[in-house]
Amino acid sequence: MWFRKFADSKDVSLFNYRGDIPVILLYQVITKFILLFFLKIFNELHGIILWNDDKPAFSTGKIPELMSSWQGIVVFLLGLISLIIFTIFDINTTIIMSDRLLHRKKINLLSLLKDTFESSLHFFTPVGILVSVYAAVIGPLFGAPLGIAITTNLSVPEKIIALIFDDKVNRILYCGMLAVMLILGFYFLFVFQYAILGKMRIIRAMRESRIVMIENWRDIFHRLGTFILRAALILTFIVGVFYLIPISILHRVTEKGYWYYFGIVFFTTLSFVAVVIYAMIFFYFWNMKLTMIYESYTEEDEGEYLYPEPRKRRFVYSLITTAIGLVVAFSVVTSMDFDKYFPAVYSTNIIAHRGGGYLGNENTVLSLEEAAKHHIKSAEIDVQRTNDGWYVINHDSTFNRCCGVKKKVSECTLDEILDMKVRNNFNPGKPDTDVATLDEIVEAAKKYNIHLYVELKGDTADRQMADEVYHIIDTYDYINGCTFISMNFDTIYHLETEHPDAVTGYLCFYSYGTVRNMKCDALLLRTDAAIQTNVKVAHANGKKVYVWTVNTVNGLTNFITSDVDGIITDEVELAQGTIDVLKERNDEARVLQKFITEWRESNRNR
Repeated sequence: MWFRKFADSKDVSLFNYRGDIPVILLYQVITKFILLFFLKIFNELHGIILWNDDKPAFSTGKIPELMSSWQGIVVFLLGLISLIIFTIFDINTTIIMSDRLLHRKKINLLSLLKDTFESSLHFFTPVGILVSVYAAVIGPLFGAPLGIAITTNLSVPEKIIALIFDDKVNRILYCGMLAVMLILGFYFLFVFQYAILGKMRIIRAMRESRIVMIENWRDIFHRLGTFILRAALILTFIVGVFYLIPISILHRVTEKGYWYYFGIVFFTTLSFVAVVIYAMIFFYFWNMKLTMIYESYTEEDEGEYLYPEPRKRRFVYSLITTAIGLVVAFSVVTSMDFDKYFPAVYSTNIIAHRGGGYLGNENTVLSLEEAAKHHIKSAEIDVQRTNDGWYVINHDSTFNRCCGVKKKVSECTLDEILDMKVRNNFNPGKPDTDVATLDEIVEAAKKYNIHLYVELKGDTADRQMADEVYHIIDTYDYINGCTFISMNFDTIYHLETEHPDAVTGYLCFYSYGTVRNMKCDALLLRTDAAIQTNVKVAHANGKKVYVWTVNTVNGLTNFITSDVDGIITDEVELAQGTIDVLKERNDEARVLQKFITEWRESNRNR
């Protein structure tokens, strides 16, 4: 076909542009630094606005209240604006630079930023905003082939994934939505090229991209598939040469000792650095490939693809020498105390969610008994106040899910509640049990020596609850065996002020502003908020960090090997099994896991 002949004539080898790799890496660093600088400014603005409204952070329980204030609206708009700006800057800059590299156009930072700004004007329209949000948020959430630097690790929260895959209908709907998002991603694969290089309005760019994909999808898939296959072969070569072969030889010829550990660290680190650099280069070459394909289906005459002139290799050699030198230095230091830098055993505390997680009927004495049988030393429970002023343990606002009674806790008397039975929703064949009172739970916790994370829950979580729950626990002489937590910061502040011996924790999604101004002993962050930066800031200000709710092997592995102090999980047995597996890892896996954790955290920090 005519387009195949034309396409083949335009598909030159990107290998001949390898001389541009130093320039690519340099501009990667510069543009990401600019992005991070402005991201920091936006975060500080968020913090100032929230502190102005006396809100050190926000959580699920406070989102409606926050969004009813001008501060909440401004925070939302700032977040949306920053997302659009970062999307445009990250994607537009990459595409413009890729085009300039292909056609040997002049590249300098000012002209690159100028062209990026001019090309971004098309995106400040309703349709442009939707495209930006899809590229930055919706696409990555559903696995579509788009994303920007600050959202590449965005994913559907583990709790939501668990709910989805627990129900057949939800699984079908989710998979259908995933298919739709992937199809949209491929249909509109060239939207940014048409909008930026073709200088089209977004709606027209979407139409043109869809037409090209419909008419030429076989050819496009063939060309992209060939490119990806070649890239995968190169990656395999890198991993084999820098990691698999030398590590295999090391195991055969060297006994454990300093030089053995030095070799393990050196080759693992060197291969990891090589793969990371390769991934950065691949991102630009991918955009260069897309630009080639885009231009092969347009009438624009950009001229021939000109290979770069031979460059002096002194810079490249200096860069390689410096990198190897740093890897050697790192290996020398860490090999002296291998177990310290790459521990086989981690001290992260496993906290059973709702008493015992999936081990038994949630938030009951039975759940604590099951937790004790599994050698769990910490459990989270949910306290609510009844209509007649007693305190019982229940997670939801009503008893419907666990007891089949559609009444709120605050609407029921203690006698009514004691007539209810808690189902075992995780093992339906197991017997029902009684709703637990706070007194019963504290007695059981003291008996089994389980530390309680007592969440002051629901619409009755106020200063009265804080005082009364404190005094109830104090009558059992178990204040030191409890941490009081809540999404209501005023409740935590009151405990800190009136009962300074109480250990407190604030449940939130993300902490804004100055953490040292927050009167609490710990922060309990959701998984996507427990990034390394937040953990380090909290620790620097004398606060512990606990993560909720972590229920997958991947999530458990990430946080067990991180610096968080504890993990709240429903999957108690899975968490203990993950720890056992981590203990059995070989030495190179310990090094690699450390790098993967740090790399993932650095991406989440962005």
